[in-house]
Amino acid sequence: MKKTLLSVLLILCLIFQTAIPVNAKNESVTIDSCVLTTSSAVITGTTNAHAVMVRIKDDSKSIIALQSFAVSASGTFSASLEDISLTDGSAYTISVADYEGGAWTTTTATVGSTPEPTEEPTFGDVNEDNEINAKDVTMLRRYLAGGWNVEINMLNSDVNNDGEINAKDVTILRRYLAGGWGVQLGKS
Repeated sequence: MKKTLLSVLLILCLIFQTAIPVNAKNESVTIDSCVLTTSSAVITGTTNAHAVMVRIKDDSKSIIALQSFAVSASGTFSASLEDISLTDGSAYTISVADYEGGAWTTTTATVGSTPEPTEEPTFGDVNEDNEINAKDVTMLRRYLAGGWNVEINMLNSDVNNDGEINAKDVTILRRYLAGGWGVQLGKS
């Protein structure tokens, strides 16, 4: 009986270690932006941690999403949560913490609202090299495909300025680079 109980406790510790920040390192986290749609959320920020845990709660404090994300060597993260169900016009509590523990940094974001940019975006300059070229298309495609450890400028990547970063933005950017097509970046 003792051995079985110990085995169950060990399994539970292993399971919850991947879902709950433990072993507090207490690296501070800064949330730079939150963009929520009815089916996705993109949260960006900075930290000295190696990974962050992102949590989204609704107004009844129910957890809608809880997922970990890697932090780049430069200390930035871009957490993209897909296939979640959020209500248009509703406010949600976004919390981010050092994956290894520490205090949650919290902000509120509303579905459908677009954060006010601190500076005018350069639509299409996905990698922020002050040029709009094929490298930007590649970075945006890799970001959307997932699995690639790429950093993009979220405001610049919403090429048609519709509040979502998706395949439409890739298509518009490719058409813009091909010339013609009457494409204007930053217009829906």
